[in-house]
Amino acid sequence: MAGLAGNTDGSEWPGGISDESFADALRRWNGDIFWEPASQSTDSVTRFGDEARAVFGPIPEADCGSPDARIFPLEVDGNIVDLVPNPDKPGRVLEFQHRDVSGNVVKWTTSIPKCDKPSLAGTVAYCGLNSRLHRVVRGNVEWLFFCRKSNSSQEVASDPFWQSSDPRFALLGTIGFNKNSGEIVFFDGRKDRAGFDWSKPFVPPGGHSYTDATGRAAAAALYDPTFQIRCHSCHDNKSPYVIDPHVGQSRVGYFLGGSDARAVAFSLGDYLPERSRLEGAPFRIVGSGYTSKYGGDIAGARTVRDPTGNCTNCHTLTTQLTGRRLAADAVGRQPFIANPGWGQTLVLQDEKKTLQRIDRHRTDWARRRGDGKIHPWMVPGDGNILSNTAPEIDGSDWKTLSTCLWGAGGAECGYRPLYTPCP
Repeated sequence: MAGLAGNTDGSEWPGGISDESFADALRRWNGDIFWEPASQSTDSVTRFGDEARAVFGPIPEADCGSPDARIFPLEVDGNIVDLVPNPDKPGRVLEFQHRDVSGNVVKWTTSIPKCDKPSLAGTVAYCGLNSRLHRVVRGNVEWLFFCRKSNSSQEVASDPFWQSSDPRFALLGTIGFNKNSGEIVFFDGRKDRAGFDWSKPFVPPGGHSYTDATGRAAAAALYDPTFQIRCHSCHDNKSPYVIDPHVGQSRVGYFLGGSDARAVAFSLGDYLPERSRLEGAPFRIVGSGYTSKYGGDIAGARTVRDPTGNCTNCHTLTTQLTGRRLAADAVGRQPFIANPGWGQTLVLQDEKKTLQRIDRHRTDWARRRGDGKIHPWMVPGDGNILSNTAPEIDGSDWKTLSTCLWGAGGAECGYRPLYTPCP
């Protein structure tokens, strides 16, 4: 094996192959990626793309116009909604068409002030429609490209922008994830652009290779060099996606689960497969620029073990947003901290206001007291299989868990570092 380190004495490899021939063969087999540093550029986007390509392999183009892409559904009062010309109105004006599971038109409306599953992001359109998601799987690595329609008002309107046929959108996001190593990377489109268009695919950060000068220049103008969005705050459950009702999964928020007629007709089905990754799973963010900016957050993030035994046997909850926001919305409770300090009180108040704004955009139909019975959408024991008799989390148990989720608990919370070292 010593010879594999290099034949410095000028001798040949077994079989009569010289050092030069062996090196030339490896270059042909592997290409430049294994023979270059992680990046040849000081540009933050190009360097970030090169680092990601070195870890994950070739990055596919973001193609929300692909036939394989999926449209995010919008549901109101148990019906699917789209923005289309109303044939019964003069000039065929654009209105919101509501259809039931059989495709029958139930009604037309001129606005959508509420929906069954408003977005939990808090910074985008609550009831946005016709955003697109494209998923590409290459071995252990999967890529998610999200083309989100949104606007500054966070409200939808009867504007052509919101139609499924209109390729314009507001926010471009990319996540790469290796399910074996737990390595994850986040890219976002620039925030100083008026918008994006999915009619053509987007070049990956760093281009397609070190020598792709055109692609590297296009990528540098396309992606956010400041890493403004804290993607890790939401995508913190050791998985590339966080399943919640807004995503429209067949297994979340339907009275009969995946067999519910609405789930079959309206949801993304199994486009995003179920993948539970528990607290001990490896999880590491790739990208020196991103991790440098958010190093304090990353180092301080913790997983939580629910001391009441309700919620973390199946799920990973953290001291970031899966704990602070998704858990509170899932069980229909207000965030709570026992004996909060002044700073914690202010942050807690802001989070409560965010959840209140989200809840004001939720239809009465979707609440437990309505016929929809899809909120809260997670209950102890039964998960998302809801019924009139499904037990809700006890108020005392929730206060104990919520205190842990806000990083204000003690040893009973079983805190462990969320992010793990390089595999």
